[in-house]
Amino acid sequence: MNSPEAAIPDRTPEASVWRVKFEEILRSHSALMEKMDAIEKRLFRDNGTLSIQTRIERHEQILKVLLWATSIVVGSVLTSGVLGLILVFKAALTHGGLP
Repeated sequence: MNSPEAAIPDRTPEASVWRVKFEEILRSHSALMEKMDAIEKRLFRDNGTLSIQTRIERHEQILKVLLWATSIVVGSVLTSGVLGLILVFKAALTHGGLP
């Protein structure tokens, strides 16, 4: 038991001072967390509308998805084209020449 509460008996003057300081720390922590929440809300909202930072992030996410989908489609088309050429050359070799 290495907690600070265990080191100080309940009825000593040090214990009451420690509890007062601990309560002050809790109050200041609560106030700090409220301020941080307010700052975070302001970062993502401007006067009730989405902030420019949030809009840019959403556009970037949409562009990443579109780029991924486009790369899949282009990759499939290229693979199909190469496979088609391989089949044409294979058919040409087995039949003795191109038609």
